[in-house]
Amino acid sequence: MRRTNVILLAACVCPLPGCVFGDIRDQLVQVNANMERLDDRVVGLEETVIELNQERLAALDRLESIEVSLADIDDHLASLRRTISNIDSTIPFLEIADEEEPAPEPAEGDGS
Repeated sequence: MRRTNVILLAACVCPLPGCVFGDIRDQLVQVNANMERLDDRVVGLEETVIELNQERLAALDRLESIEVSLADIDDHLASLRRTISNIDSTIPFLEIADEEEPAPEPAEGDGS
């Protein structure tokens, strides 16, 4: 009987303005809404990070292919210099090549 009276008393008191339980419920609803908005923002940030990483990898692939192309061009130009030097040494009065050029510096990470 006492238990029923306590429940009836709590039911009568809580609908009144300023009830602690009502305030707690309202604040929990607000916190849940804020958490949902934050969760949406975190998901958006994760998607942005994934896209940026994919773009970064694509840029690195392009740079690697450019680096290979530049190395091929360097090799071709070195071969062309040797050919011109050979022509100059064979036909001295032609003088196609410029003055002695310093040897190209080895590229970083070449290990030479």
